[in-house]
Amino acid sequence: MNFQKIDASLSAALHGKHFTDEPDFIVFIQTTKPLDDEQREELEKLGVMDIPVKSEIFSAQISARAVAEISEKPWVRFISLSEHLRLLD
Repeated sequence: MNFQKIDASLSAALHGKHFTDEPDFIVFIQTTKPLDDEQREELEKLGVMDIPVKSEIFSAQISARAVAEISEKPWVRFISLSEHLRLLD
């Protein structure tokens, strides 16, 4: 796993987590450029669905194992954990 491409909150969430194939994390994935067909296929095999065309940032619900594998891809720039938003009073 390339921790330089993972934000602090995702790194903390992964700490002590068993690397299963359960899609436990909602993340944002940022790539260096829009994905080609081969790169899209690689991500789909790891459980990333509905990847927008011509976009460098997209969300996905993926497993800890997929986070580890995606972080090693040279065309992935950054992976960050999606935060739950709360209404202000």
